[in-house]
Amino acid sequence: MRNMRNLDLLRSVAIALVVLDHTLLSKGHELWHSWLIGDVGLFGVYLFFLHTSLVLMGSLERRPNTLDFYIRRAFRIYPLAVVAILIAAATHAPVAGIPFHYFRTIAVNRKALFYNLLLIFDLKPAQPAIHGVTWSLPPEIYMYILLPALFVYARAVKKVWPLLAIWVLVVCCDSHFFPDRNVGNNFPILVPDFLAGVIAYAGFLRRKAVLPAWTLPSLLGVLFVGYMFHHEIRADWIACLAIALLLPLIRDFEAGWFARLLRMVAMYSYGLYLFHPFSIVLGMYLLAGKPLALQLGVEFVSLAAFAFVGYHAVEAPLIRLGARIAAKVAGEHGLPSEESLETLEPAP
Repeated sequence: MRNMRNLDLLRSVAIALVVLDHTLLSKGHELWHSWLIGDVGLFGVYLFFLHTSLVLMGSLERRPNTLDFYIRRAFRIYPLAVVAILIAAATHAPVAGIPFHYFRTIAVNRKALFYNLLLIFDLKPAQPAIHGVTWSLPPEIYMYILLPALFVYARAVKKVWPLLAIWVLVVCCDSHFFPDRNVGNNFPILVPDFLAGVIAYAGFLRRKAVLPAWTLPSLLGVLFVGYMFHHEIRADWIACLAIALLLPLIRDFEAGWFARLLRMVAMYSYGLYLFHPFSIVLGMYLLAGKPLALQLGVEFVSLAAFAFVGYHAVEAPLIRLGARIAAKVAGEHGLPSEESLETLEPAP
């Protein structure tokens, strides 16, 4: 799939917004004029959902086997999340909570820990999120159930409009059954954001990039401002759909040092996402009252170290193990597969 550097930009913007959001919240900044700071990170997470669906369509294109897909995804999303959750539970670090109410410490019992480690803690009876940012992982896991079927359909029709019709149908259903759409982020309400990635994939199958590379950062900026002013009407749905429709038309920006930087951020993004609350605790809470420059320095240096160690000690080895297991299972069933390190498919 083309436009890989644009996808790295999309993912880098998403993780930057999440880290910015939580850093500002840790300093007590909850409102900027009429903007809720908590919405900054939410917009980033919605970009993650679009990005994930899009790159996983590409993964299924390379290896169109459902069992292979599920094995690889399990080894991709669970290991580092389990490590982060166990660290949060063991240290009682104030990294629990939900959007707008992060940096809390909660009592951990065995039942809550069990459901958190399985990343299904939002199922009824819901359990508290031991590690707050993992709230976004259960919806992604549920979406994995639908993605192989959506891939088959997208490859069969090879057109955007049938998928767009599905998107409209889902939005209408969500609007009917969840009239107060601004309350919570349950899975049905998030489906339009995921579907946008599938729509983008269909666009890549048929469309030629004709727009200049600067179109993408400009588009993201306009959509971000629009979302911040109109988040209560689920402006994330419109923003993700707009990106999905235009992204296949945007040329990739040129290779160079900036592209390499974005590639690195994208590669380590899952660790950045999971470990940045711990870095904020180190910089902003344990060093409370110290100069801001020192706090930010400790936050970002420790975050870089956590993400680096997490990737090379946990993520990469387990991705390789999952690839080997998937290849072996595929071979036993006479199915095509390949063993590779899926650096283009970071979990959220």
